[in-house]
Amino acid sequence: MVFMIIGQDQAYNRYYFSAEEKAFKRYILALTSRWPIILSFVAGGAACLYYVFAARGQYIVLIFAVYAVSMVVDRFTNMTLRLGMRSGLYSFCMNMQKLSYTAFVIIGIKLTEIDHILVLAGCTVLAQIISAMIGFIAERDAWRFNAVTSEEKERYGKIVNTRMVMKYGWPFIFSSLCAWLYTGSDKLMIEMFSTKAELGIYASALSVIGIFSVITNTFTTIWAPMAVEEYEKDHTNKEFFIKAADYVTIILFAAGAGVILFKDVIVFLLGEKYREAVFLIPYLSLYPLLYTISESTVYGINFAKKTQWHIIIMATCGGVNVILNYFLINKMESLGAAIATGITYTLLLIMRTIFSLKCFPVRYHLGRMGVMIVLYYVYITYNSFHRTDAVGIVMFIVLAAVGSMLYRESIKDLLKMTKDYAVYMLRKLSNKS
Repeated sequence: MVFMIIGQDQAYNRYYFSAEEKAFKRYILALTSRWPIILSFVAGGAACLYYVFAARGQYIVLIFAVYAVSMVVDRFTNMTLRLGMRSGLYSFCMNMQKLSYTAFVIIGIKLTEIDHILVLAGCTVLAQIISAMIGFIAERDAWRFNAVTSEEKERYGKIVNTRMVMKYGWPFIFSSLCAWLYTGSDKLMIEMFSTKAELGIYASALSVIGIFSVITNTFTTIWAPMAVEEYEKDHTNKEFFIKAADYVTIILFAAGAGVILFKDVIVFLLGEKYREAVFLIPYLSLYPLLYTISESTVYGINFAKKTQWHIIIMATCGGVNVILNYFLINKMESLGAAIATGITYTLLLIMRTIFSLKCFPVRYHLGRMGVMIVLYYVYITYNSFHRTDAVGIVMFIVLAAVGSMLYRESIKDLLKMTKDYAVYMLRKLSNKS
């Protein structure tokens, strides 16, 4: 996917709001999706040739050929929904993909004798095709590339052209590969330097951290197009970005502290196999927390089109993560991997913010954020070696009190927005009834 998409989904997001006309939206979609779709057909064709000459009977190769194309088309149909701020339809596509996958798997396993690996792979592709079709039909007007006249192409080519989108997108290939390095090195190195049991404990802790995905996925899905649109509308409105960073910081620190406070209850409810994972959860919580906060501060790099800096950031974090994992796993096993992950994501936030500020100076409340991170580190370090007790509860109260004082205005804004939204939804429901 990384090599087929060549960062063009990111280029599509960056340049989508460069002009408002519908014809431009068609033009930029055609410009950014052309090469990824061509490359996906090349990859699919290569898989088919491999099947014919070297892998007859290995039907999973043919499934991959279809998957290569469906994956790229699905990425651009989903991006089009996100950029069009059609969040309801985007959520519907994601839910339909999961539901159809589940339904197809049950049917395939219960009613056929097909090998289960083929069933799972085939159902993944079918579900993805359904998601892509829904997105394509919903935004079919955007896919009418032939409706863009030659005069419009010439005019829009002065705003953005193939060279510009390729220059913007290619660094994401290498930054994604570097990201793989430190998102996969922890599990690989636990297996190399520790035991399967420790790997199982670590995987269990990661599954608990999946609780945060509701917040993190929602924010990253909405924020990417919203940030670029706001920047294109008004470069000087930096208060928008400051508030966004404050809001996400408040929500994520509150969620992280809450999960750690109730970590013993959570792992008890989830089952016996999660019990030992309880001490890994605190440091692993830094991963979704700091990564998502960094998403609110990093976009200056993208605004300035200095995407090559993502390579430097990801390569540095990847190298640091491998080194930390090597030393800490040998000393502390799976807990060492959790600590290495937490430290790496702290470095990611720092580097992303520094490089972003060089491109797009914004007066984020970094002092407040720094105080919260330091207090959170004290809190998670204690909870990495102790079950929830009186000291842990006192630390939680201190963290909550300091956060409330530092971000009191932002908390008031969030509460007001929540109240206004609740009133709006109640009125909407009462009008329907």
